[in-house]
Amino acid sequence: MSAEEIDAVVVVTTSGFVTPSLAVAVALDLNLNPEAAQVPLVGYGCAGGVLGLARAAELVNAGYRNVLLVNVELCTLNALHGDDTKSNVVAIALFSDGASAAVISRDGPGPRVLHHHNTLLHDTENIMGWNTTDDGLQVIFDVAVPDVVLAHLPGSLERAFQTFGVTPDEIQHFLPHPGGVKVLNAINEVIAPHQVAPESWETLRTKGNMSSVSVMAVLHDAIENGKHGLSLLTAMGPGFNIGHLLVKL
Repeated sequence: MSAEEIDAVVVVTTSGFVTPSLAVAVALDLNLNPEAAQVPLVGYGCAGGVLGLARAAELVNAGYRNVLLVNVELCTLNALHGDDTKSNVVAIALFSDGASAAVISRDGPGPRVLHHHNTLLHDTENIMGWNTTDDGLQVIFDVAVPDVVLAHLPGSLERAFQTFGVTPDEIQHFLPHPGGVKVLNAINEVIAPHQVAPESWETLRTKGNMSSVSVMAVLHDAIENGKHGLSLLTAMGPGFNIGHLLVKL
């Protein structure tokens, strides 16, 4: 596929903010068609892998032919030296840098995006995000995140399955964003007797939490490992947002 065939570029990031946007930078660097739409998505956090894919799929459904989706997270830029708060120490240990790219088209040999669903929880804005300080962006990473997953993921999944018209037993692979060991354990508890796919655990073990990039890495590895059938991508991030994407591998 040539650069001329890309008619929209979506760039997802949370680890920084620039103007002109990263979507503009990608379009110029790749010499895309000057009429290609540029869609910068900032602030989704870890949910950005699923929600970015959903927004790209919406563009295709709206008539765009080939949408380039780029996720880029430079989490280590935001490690605050001298900040010994628990949130900062955990963030330094857990979060890592990463980038991914995919083209979403109406036709092609890759996975099919079937449906998506999003749940925004009220009164949870302070669980994850950034504080702007004189020294930079200070991470907000509340210890209550696994508890929020246990409390709200069941209802979000139930509504998503109703929207999708499928049952949990029809899902062959649960591919959640690997937000951390406690988060994956909480997801396992919610989806039991089903289990989180090994690709999520392996991505966490080998790459850490790359924010919006991680679920793209999980999806890539599932494809490389020969996974087939209905699969559910789930990711959670600031807001508190819970996103689900039903795909057929």
